[in-house]
Amino acid sequence: MRQVHDEYLEAGADVLETNTFGAHRFKLGPHGLESQVRKINREGARIAREAAKGRPSWRERSAPSGSPSPPSATSAGGGAGGLPEQVEA
Repeated sequence: MRQVHDEYLEAGADVLETNTFGAHRFKLGPHGLESQVRKINREGARIAREAAKGRPSWRERSAPSGSPSPPSATSAGGGAGGLPEQVEA
């Protein structure tokens, strides 16, 4: 993922995504990784921050960008589903 971030920045990107959109309990649970939600999201954010370090145009954000949440991220238990867990991480 770090290489992808670097390539986007070299191409002129101002924003990096953490690539953790599906890293919530509803997607990770079937793979036995439900307990790793926080760790996976924190690592995705760490990698993006590391890639962006020292670049003045970069801004942190904790909201999905570009596309709506899939039904599994916002349902299956009501409310915001797994998104609050991702943002908290």
